[in-house]
Amino acid sequence: MKRWRCKACGYVHEGAQPPEVCPVCGLDRSYFIRETSVPGNFLRELREVFLLHPVSSHFPLALLPVSALAFVLLRITGDAFYDRAAFYALVIVSLAVPVVLLAGLRDWQRRYDGAPAPVFFIKRALALCLCALVWGLCLWRAMVPELWIRGGLPVWCTFFLYGLMLCLVALLGHFGGKIVYRWTLADKRD
Repeated sequence: MKRWRCKACGYVHEGAQPPEVCPVCGLDRSYFIRETSVPGNFLRELREVFLLHPVSSHFPLALLPVSALAFVLLRITGDAFYDRAAFYALVIVSLAVPVVLLAGLRDWQRRYDGAPAPVFFIKRALALCLCALVWGLCLWRAMVPELWIRGGLPVWCTFFLYGLMLCLVALLGHFGGKIVYRWTLADKRD
């Protein structure tokens, strides 16, 4: 039996011909290629499977909740240590998010041939929003160093921005899981 892999989402179909439409991403059969494997070549397999985007995204995006927690601890304790910790973690995230976004675009082009599946466009829009919010908050805090210590409206705005950024990170992970685990809303309805 022949194996066919969707270049867009990685779904593997077994049969004489590829399906008319991919059951995961909904793209037509032109996105399927015949899958052949060469057993025993570890380096080739690693090169084909290794994706820069997931490797680059997990560590820096895990720092965003750490930064948010440090900000909460600053508001509870008033200790300036947490102000610096929140800010420095946010700076690292602000430097990492564009790298993660570019790696995602690179992997989308290389691994999925730039397939026009909606999940990729959703992830791109969410990542751009996250990048804008992280950079905005980071620059605001850099320009006004006492911003988070003073209190008042800027603190409430910062709480809101952290909440929004954490929601974006969760949604990015959710849609990344849809790509990796081939989960669709249609599967959940059945």
